[in-house]
Amino acid sequence: MKNILQQSAGFEWDEGNSEKNWIRHQVSQSECEQVFFNEPLIVSDDEKHSTNEKRWYLLGQTEQAAKQILSSGFELGLQMMIGLPGDSKEKSIYTAKRIVELGASNTRIYPTVVIRDTALHNWFDEGKYIPLSIGEAVKWTKIILPLFEESGVKVLRVGLHPSEGLLSGDELIAGPFHPSFKELVMTEIWSDLLKPLLQQEKSKNIEIRVPEKEINFAVGYEAKNKKLLLNHFKSVKFIEDNTVIRRNNYYVL
Repeated sequence: MKNILQQSAGFEWDEGNSEKNWIRHQVSQSECEQVFFNEPLIVSDDEKHSTNEKRWYLLGQTEQAAKQILSSGFELGLQMMIGLPGDSKEKSIYTAKRIVELGASNTRIYPTVVIRDTALHNWFDEGKYIPLSIGEAVKWTKIILPLFEESGVKVLRVGLHPSEGLLSGDELIAGPFHPSFKELVMTEIWSDLLKPLLQQEKSKNIEIRVPEKEINFAVGYEAKNKKLLLNHFKSVKFIEDNTVIRRNNYYVL
């Protein structure tokens, strides 16, 4: 279906359907067409209605809906899922930037996982869909998360809620689920910030002053970042400092 969309030259509405969406739902043709150009775009076979001709389900988002929410005085929250069918790192970064541009005040970042007895489960079994690995999902998210932070968009959640079905594996078939996904992402963000310290003189003691509430992320998941630095320095100490506002402004003594 997506190959067909890429080859299409435009939209042509037949007379029988040209006004149907507006009459029933007050949704214009142009707003319907926005769905085809926004990410994510989820396409699935519509077997029930494909007897005489091939048809599909298509799930997407329109920009008009976001504008209506804001113009009505409501706070706009837009969530994104990375690693959906047809997604790429570049597309996910674009989606994050569009969320900012559309005026969202908050967002959530969810990596796509394969849940038992869903359409995605069927695609996975048929080899039509390969989910991101944990490493890939973390790499994508460590780029996306700072984009929201720098734009003042509050990130309410990073990673899926560790429900009983996901933790037990009863519902999870495949995909980048981890109960501490946000900590993995923040560990990598801090790793990138701390690696320049490895250019300093070896075998000395260092003390790293970091923002409040960031100390666990700076130390890293399972102390990954501290262990990395201990391969270079004699001792490493992380200290919360309320004078350090941004993680980029950490300093070393």
